[in-house]
Amino acid sequence: MTRHGQNRNHQNHRGGGNHVTADLIHAPYNFVPLHSKVFIPDWATRVSHDRPFRDGLCGELEFEITAHEPILVGNEHKPATAQAPGEVHFHKAPDGRYMIPGSSLSGMLRNVLEIAAFGRMRFVDDVKLGARDLSAGARDIYGSNFTRTVGNRCYEAKSKSGWLVFENGEAIIEPCAHSRVEQSDLEAVGDVNLHFARPTPAKRKYESWLKGGNSLKITFSPGPVMLHQHQGKQLKYSKANLSAGASQGRLVFTGQPGSSKHMEFIFHGSLGGKVTLEKSVWRAFIQVHESSDDWQYWKNKSRDGEKIPVFFLEDGKRISDFGLAQMFKLAYQNSIHDVIKNSKTEHLADKGDDLPALLFGYTDQDKGAGNLKCRASFTPAFAMDSPKPVRCNPTILNGPKSSYFPNYLEQPQSVPGKLQGNSYSTYMDDNARIRGFKRYPVRPNAQVQSLTPEQRNNKRVQTVLHPLPRETRFVSKLKFHNLKPVELGALVWALTWGGRDKLRHSIGMGRPFGFGQISAAIRDENIHPNDHQAKVPSLDECMKAFTTSMDDHVGSSSWNQSIQMVELLAMANPSNANGKNLTHMKLSPNEFVSAKKARLVLPSYTGSIHAKEEQPQASEPVPITEQEGGATSVDKVWLDQTIQKIMSEQPVAEADVLRSKPLAEAWNKIEEKKTKQQVLKLIRDNWSEKGWWDHPPGKASKRAKAIYDSDETDLTEER
Repeated sequence: MTRHGQNRNHQNHRGGGNHVTADLIHAPYNFVPLHSKVFIPDWATRVSHDRPFRDGLCGELEFEITAHEPILVGNEHKPATAQAPGEVHFHKAPDGRYMIPGSSLSGMLRNVLEIAAFGRMRFVDDVKLGARDLSAGARDIYGSNFTRTVGNRCYEAKSKSGWLVFENGEAIIEPCAHSRVEQSDLEAVGDVNLHFARPTPAKRKYESWLKGGNSLKITFSPGPVMLHQHQGKQLKYSKANLSAGASQGRLVFTGQPGSSKHMEFIFHGSLGGKVTLEKSVWRAFIQVHESSDDWQYWKNKSRDGEKIPVFFLEDGKRISDFGLAQMFKLAYQNSIHDVIKNSKTEHLADKGDDLPALLFGYTDQDKGAGNLKCRASFTPAFAMDSPKPVRCNPTILNGPKSSYFPNYLEQPQSVPGKLQGNSYSTYMDDNARIRGFKRYPVRPNAQVQSLTPEQRNNKRVQTVLHPLPRETRFVSKLKFHNLKPVELGALVWALTWGGRDKLRHSIGMGRPFGFGQISAAIRDENIHPNDHQAKVPSLDECMKAFTTSMDDHVGSSSWNQSIQMVELLAMANPSNANGKNLTHMKLSPNEFVSAKKARLVLPSYTGSIHAKEEQPQASEPVPITEQEGGATSVDKVWLDQTIQKIMSEQPVAEADVLRSKPLAEAWNKIEEKKTKQQVLKLIRDNWSEKGWWDHPPGKASKRAKAIYDSDETDLTEER
């Protein structure tokens, strides 16, 4: 069953409104799909601080962090005012040195290992999101819940009115009648302006009305419930007459979405009875409304004993939903945990500890039962050489909305970025599936997003960031206790991306703008085996143990070629951002609505349509479909994936793979002539930049060059 018996499919509407100029949805974030085979190590139940592993290792690694773009690990915000933007500065230690807290580094590495080590998606609050979409395309999931058709282009509201009160710890609604009243009539009797052209919360209307000495108690005559003309259609309701009558009521304002709204409400009379709200209904209301200005306003008023005016929907004899406007924000049927369960049930199952939990620990609050102390932690990373912060231009710190289902839920796609069919999957659907782990792809040339003309005139929404500059360096230590070599290998792999020196982590504030891109290089190690007679394994050997264990876990296909790893590594490579639009979409004109009308979906970062959990095993990497409009090219994807595959088989640096014989042999097997030409051009250009093409360094490079020279591939057109 669906909510109120409605079909949950979100049909698209093609007519009217603004249209996005791009062919694809763009965002500063993307997603790594969930994996179904959560990796639970066979030693998980034996992890302890007190019982040492025979092959366990203790010690520390000192490493240096380099910021490749401005970096801002912020402290508390200085809030914005009407006169000045807010301010955010870099975190400082008590002695005044700039520092990255160790907990920030732990969180960064944990996020990587949740994906790379096939861990659980566990640090996600189980909340219900809300929808308020008045477009024609959203009628099946929103509008049909609020209005019924009573004739040709004639409609009546389904929502009813009442007073929210609290008695003996329970939330209760007392139903009442209501009439609608013209804003112009209220302005005439109250000598106040209530018509706001821009979106305005109800709180501001109340403040404007009461500031003029007006009372919310009002005398009027409620008209009969009948049809009234409204912009080409008719709406059925009671209309208030303020110039006559002796009925007593209370004025109720609701938010102003824009200039088209011209009426408010008067609540009056009592319809008798009290309805106690179910705890699930109350919880959904709080989750959807707790951050709204209007709820904060009424929450404060209720402490003084005031009743809260609300609108509600009924499902039989029970109240199923309620809110602070006649067409309020409707809680979706499914919560975040529901759509995770639909995707991969293992992610919320409590069946053993995954590798990130074993390394970084958890508390009862995190997991629901028991505690596990961390065995790997970071010291604060202190900045070197006294860097000087830079002041950025004012910007807006947008918060992505996970309720925007074209991005956050899996959608059927005909081609990358285009919806297949006419129906989006939404949080109303019982089979809705979460998109995956959210990541902010790194990119060259980070900069804050410019303000729109409207934003420039509103200091209250602006923030000035004060990051440390590019090339700022930090020093930190990774301390570990009683780790198995495979666990230390996982940490080293995640910290250094397995020796891929071109890949970047992302940390701190401003990641949607490209801030916080860092790399880490280990510069000293101090490792002690629990068994003093044992040989200390090298870090390369530890990383090899980790990658081998992941290959064994994946089974039929290579871990490094899984869709999870392909997407994760692609988003960590700045060069993959070329040609991509990694900015937020705009609200004015509303590109979010226009994208839905155009049946757009946020494409995966590589441009693949992930029809299967893992990529099929093949003799060479699976090529990724070329994406329209500035996509990652097939030759670039082939080269990146092949390098990653070779590195997964032997722990060597990326630069060494690029000049290796195995890469040349893999290239020589490419059958499609054009792709082979384009890949060779990439390899040749990279070699030429380093002076290798004419003078190959070492025997391996000379053997590789001989393979490239022996082929008859014609590069004349490429030159």
